[in-house]
Amino acid sequence: MINDISDRHTGFIQTLNDLNEDRNSFVEKTNNFKKCSQTYN
Repeated sequence: MINDISDRHTGFIQTLNDLNEDRNSFVEKTNNFKKCSQTYN
């Protein structure tokens, strides 16, 4: 029972970490896009 909860907790943390990485790469892409569009303006 406790192991099951612990496993779920670990999976949840892993999912949060993955989401955070996705968000970071999204922010990076957005910043790159802003830099590119500033060049054209």
